Amino acid sequence: MSRLKGQLKAPKEPLSPSFNPFGSYVFHGAPEIARYMRCTPPTIYQWVKKHAFPACKMPGGSLCTTTGLIDRWILARAARPPENLPQ
Repeated sequence: MSRLKGQLKAPKEPLSPSFNPFGSYVFHGAPEIARYMRCTPPTIYQWVKKHAFPACKMPGGSLCTTTGLIDRWILARAARPPENLPQ
């Protein structure tokens, strides 16, 4: 074997969503998440930072999340009373 053990090649293109056994698709990277959410990758990074968007950072620095986590996040935000309403 010419390659060292544990040495991995990085994918040239972002990984496509994959199906996990819990019934959700897994997204790898802000561009894929943004396509699902119909927004831009910078918006995803803002939501992670300011609004507790359910994504984790992978060792390579990309974000990872599932459709199930995103859908639950949206429903939880919709169930909260609106912020900054005049009293």
